[in-house]
Amino acid sequence: MQIQPSISVLPTITAISKSALIHGYLDASITKQPTIQILKTRLKKEFKDIHVFTQHYELEHALSKNIAPGLYALLYNALDHHCHAVQGFTDDESIDGHLKLIARLIKDAFERCIEQGLHPQAFVSSDHGSTLLPEQTMVLKIPQFAYILGDDDNFENAPTEINVKPFQRTRVCATHKTPTKEDLLALTQHWHYLQKDLFILPKHYLIPKGYSAIERRSTGWTHGGATPEEVVVATLKLQPTAETFIEPILHVEGYLRPGQHVRYSHTKRWMSSK
Repeated sequence: MQIQPSISVLPTITAISKSALIHGYLDASITKQPTIQILKTRLKKEFKDIHVFTQHYELEHALSKNIAPGLYALLYNALDHHCHAVQGFTDDESIDGHLKLIARLIKDAFERCIEQGLHPQAFVSSDHGSTLLPEQTMVLKIPQFAYILGDDDNFENAPTEINVKPFQRTRVCATHKTPTKEDLLALTQHWHYLQKDLFILPKHYLIPKGYSAIERRSTGWTHGGATPEEVVVATLKLQPTAETFIEPILHVEGYLRPGQHVRYSHTKRWMSSK
């Protein structure tokens, strides 16, 4: 297994960072095209067969059949939805369940591919991380020329959590108007300014510096900022390796009475001595 750190696209909101992850590059255009279609269009030259799933049981069903060489992708959003509903740290058994499910799916896929003489590889990554803001964090007001942005994800069909407002999911503002020099000077202390042409974005974005909140502190995990938790993500590359068996060397001391026997074994076969 190889682990390589990657950098999420700024701002770390789903509509921006997931598009970059799927495309493999920055794209300033705004599209209503579903993620599945974007992924298939992007990779159709590299893969003859592309299968994209949004539910883990759909992938399990596909793996139960003969696997054709190609790409099998699972857009797993359950972990993200789970974290948005939690108001504390998430390093507990509830998260382990999601991770163990992904690990089992990869293990099952590897076993099925090996049975069919295929040479599989698996890649695991994310579009962004998330931040849990400190209780005594600074709260910023929305600049007069901008507006707060919800984490509108045009690429997923998953429902939004009930009673979760935009400021609870994101902490980023946007504007179509280019700020004046006076506006930029006023922003310098507490805001990062992402100019759309420089960052290849559909509009200008403003993200708070550090762990500051917008309007009021969010009670759950948020996207949109530039903290290490949000920006740095891991990319895992996995492939199966052949198991090596070491033949055991046994030294037996002692004696046996008539009619007694000793039986010993290892992973390949059973042996006995009388």
